[in-house]
Amino acid sequence: AYSFHDMECIRWSLSVLGRCGMEKLYGNTNNYALEEEVDARVQVAESHVNGIVDYSLWFFICHWLYQRYFGDESYLWQEWPLLETRLVNLIQWCSDKNKGRFIEHESEWIFIDWTVEGDKSIPLQILWWWALDCAHDLAKSMLLVATGD
Repeated sequence: AYSFHDMECIRWSLSVLGRCGMEKLYGNTNNYALEEEVDARVQVAESHVNGIVDYSLWFFICHWLYQRYFGDESYLWQEWPLLETRLVNLIQWCSDKNKGRFIEHESEWIFIDWTVEGDKSIPLQILWWWALDCAHDLAKSMLLVATGD
């Protein structure tokens, strides 16, 4: 889709994938309010994009790439509540607050297939950093990041 400059295909793909699993957190609704409580860590694990941890990380990277190549600000504003909710859930439940590392949980599926078999920790940390960096850039582009921070 990127190769053929097919914005609509990318938008649909990101929209559909981004909503996969969200019903595990909030039921069948499009109201992704941050104020709602998440009952259990299990719900977050089951809410990953397509049920896969690294897909949830790629989700932010792909949104950033889409904005980089197409600059579709209206789409970013439309999708921001979902992006923000996914980001807050990942930070809340999957991040080591002291070290900033992504916490791997045995019950979660990590699909990374481009590393030495069995050791997915380092690539997962790289994706975590890249996803956070992309999410930061997206928020910054929307003037949601406070100046001076």
